[in-house]
Amino acid sequence: MEARRESLRALAVALADRTDAVRNQVMQQGGDILAALAKERDYVIEVMADLDEKDAVFFQQLHTEELERRIKFLEESSDESKRYLDDLCLKRNAALERWMPSGKVCRETVRAYVKSELEALEAVHKNGGNRHQKALDQQDDLEALLEGLNDDEKLKIINMQTAEILAADAKMKDDLHEILNPPLETIDRDPQPSSVEIEPSSGKGIMVVLLFVVVVMLVLFKIAS
Repeated sequence: MEARRESLRALAVALADRTDAVRNQVMQQGGDILAALAKERDYVIEVMADLDEKDAVFFQQLHTEELERRIKFLEESSDESKRYLDDLCLKRNAALERWMPSGKVCRETVRAYVKSELEALEAVHKNGGNRHQKALDQQDDLEALLEGLNDDEKLKIINMQTAEILAADAKMKDDLHEILNPPLETIDRDPQPSSVEIEPSSGKGIMVVLLFVVVVMLVLFKIAS
């Protein structure tokens, strides 16, 4: 008896699978979904006609339960997809407002962001922290700030960030050169010992770390696209 029940249950699942496959195929081909489902219903009736009365009643119950279960799953999946798309839309609007308020990437915003991230890395370094770990945290934060944008928009922002980091690096080199090579007329003939320590490698290292993070994201987005 139990084996017969399991056999009927398997038959109900198989017919539900068949109906799903037919529906998906018709939808992809742009056919008449109602006509296709009506045809599948007739096929189920033919299958039931080959069963005895008791098995037919039990099969119909199992088949109905299976169809209802799948409908419920589709409804839940649809609700979940809608929530995801709504959330993604909110994130996209926030990202566009932040990075592209006028429809194109705002250089002032990108420049301010790069400056803030460099200062954060420098602060971690001065406090004896791990600037490499901080850079990884910054990468995660940047991914969150870019969420919702398409790959082309992300690439434009990351490319501009790379340019701003290189510009900041060039400025740091110019400033360091002026400190280490002052004009002759400004050189003190009797200099006093200075307590200021110049660490050219510190700023350079921080710049390299942040640039590495941005380049990694750039490569990942290009691979993904």
